[in-house]
Amino acid sequence: MKLIIVRHGETEGNVNQTMQGHLHGKLTEKGVFQATKLAELLKNERIDAIFSSDLERARGTASEIGRHHSCPVYFLPELRERKVGIYEGRHYSELKQAVSESGKHKVDFIPEGGESFGQLKERASVFFDRLLKEFKGRTVLVCSHGGFNRMLLGILLGKPIEEAVEIPQNNACINIVEISEDKKHHASLLNSIDHL
Repeated sequence: MKLIIVRHGETEGNVNQTMQGHLHGKLTEKGVFQATKLAELLKNERIDAIFSSDLERARGTASEIGRHHSCPVYFLPELRERKVGIYEGRHYSELKQAVSESGKHKVDFIPEGGESFGQLKERASVFFDRLLKEFKGRTVLVCSHGGFNRMLLGILLGKPIEEAVEIPQNNACINIVEISEDKKHHASLLNSIDHL
């Protein structure tokens, strides 16, 4: 299987440095442009299925890509960003401060009403297992969020969660991973934004 993993375009929350989590978010004018450029890059790629987070910022990006393909597009809640509970809609610094005050590593911190990175990784793992069963030998595009993409890439590249959370994922980036049966998956592209 060939897995193309992309992140949604820039949002107002990204610009304002607010935690979006499970909030829908809204693409900025730049974010819409980024989604268009991403779609242009991928328009000649043979894609058998597109899976996207059901949050609006990812839906908008995936829909733009899907306009060039006749394959099915699935919008799934399990591809959402990490839920950050009471910190959704608040500045990044507030969550960072809470993690610091807790004395825990950010990987182990669970925001009130939210989920840990471990829980996010489990969501990504269940989703990947589904793809392996249903799309063997095919090309699948996944449009999601920075946190979810990091967990999925961490699984594919065999990285511990502490390293996976540090994988760069810029807005509208593209990652391409060739999935092999021996689990020695090969990333031919990581966090590429050359198309922008």
